Amino acid sequence: MNKISLIVFLASSLFANIGKIVTLRGDVVILSDNKERIAKTNDILEENDKIITKNNAKLQIKFIDNTIVTLGKNTTLNIKDYVIDGKKSKVSLEVNNGHFKVISGNISKIARKNFEFQAKTATIGIRGTVFVGSLGKVDKVGCLEGAIDVKVGNKTSLVQAGNQLRFDNDKVIKIEKIVPKEFETINTGKESQVNTKQSYKNSESFNEFLNSKEEMIKAKQEYYQNKNYQDYKNNYKYNNERIRDLDTNSISKDIIKICNGNTYCIQNKINYANKGYLNGKDYQNNRQRNSTYGVQK
Repeated sequence: MNKISLIVFLASSLFANIGKIVTLRGDVVILSDNKERIAKTNDILEENDKIITKNNAKLQIKFIDNTIVTLGKNTTLNIKDYVIDGKKSKVSLEVNNGHFKVISGNISKIARKNFEFQAKTATIGIRGTVFVGSLGKVDKVGCLEGAIDVKVGNKTSLVQAGNQLRFDNDKVIKIEKIVPKEFETINTGKESQVNTKQSYKNSESFNEFLNSKEEMIKAKQEYYQNKNYQDYKNNYKYNNERIRDLDTNSISKDIIKICNGNTYCIQNKINYANKGYLNGKDYQNNRQRNSTYGVQK
């Protein structure tokens, strides 16, 4: 291959690359130039590709302008147009069955009027948006962030965040508050504010965080208990003849255990014990008198 051919090949490849599959689960098929192939993570997508998810599948696509499209099971996405070129940008996507979620990327900033998402008989336009859809026995689209323009038949409706629109062929049935459980893809990718708290608490990463936090607290307690014990021996070692028979190991361990490693608690109890011993009081009497303060009898 000569240099000119290589340059043309690279240029055409770069131009054709409009996005890729970033996550995938289950069985997914890509139809490209009338050829079928099994989809894999990091597969490059081109204009006119058709992505088909099976009954056990879910995937997420990231396009070159950072638009993210999530497809649920039994869904077909047709990439009709995807050109990002300033104000000349044009995006046209189509889903006629299944479940989807769309997080609009730079296209919403540079040429949002040139973005079109066809969901059966509904045409969706964006306004810096996150929206979801479910097409089946009951067709509906919902807005999670921003707003969407939904054209059904000759009527265009503005659907604000937190609302959903039900439609049947070329007729709008109702605009109502969104019902999250009716949308399979609502808890994937970027979470909506409505569902973030619940999904985060139920996630594996949150449970892992809790476990690691407990381990961290336990490790810190053990560290400070050992450190405080050593500091006690180093800084409060008795040199006075009147207390040379003092069992420092026993007292320090008891104090640390009762104080649960709290530096101020340990120091106060040690100072109290020291004061009595340095005044020449009997060691055994001190142990009995101070038992209520955490010093072992």
